[in-house]
Amino acid sequence: RICVADLKKIEPNKEKQVVSASRLLNILGTLSLSGKKHLCPLICFKSVQFNIKHGILSGMPISLATYGFLLSRFGMLTEATSYCEMANAVREDLGIVETIASVNMSIYGIVFPFSKPLRECEKQLHHGYTAGFEVGDVANSLRCASLHRY
Repeated sequence: RICVADLKKIEPNKEKQVVSASRLLNILGTLSLSGKKHLCPLICFKSVQFNIKHGILSGMPISLATYGFLLSRFGMLTEATSYCEMANAVREDLGIVETIASVNMSIYGIVFPFSKPLRECEKQLHHGYTAGFEVGDVANSLRCASLHRY
């Protein structure tokens, strides 16, 4: 079982082909949610596995957050919380600002409301809303705003 300390030992990877493959896996995971939903858990798991094997990539926080979201949907809240905490730690360690809205939407809008204080979730959803607009991630920014209102 992997934890935040294990992830911090993995070196970041910036090879263009590897980064492109990671992005493609993340896009396929998202698309499978609106198409072949039964493939989404497999694609998300492979995306996490790919990131661990090839070094931490900019898409890893999204992979971890999405996998955490899927685990929560299967009722595995403890594991889901763990993966979401890893997503947050990786995003903060690497200083990846372009994924704040999408990661915060998954983590603080879907998983953490069932395992963390709601005040913490509210603040982070607002942060995702503002950060998303700053980097041009309007769709996830608005999702954070929508979840923040609930």
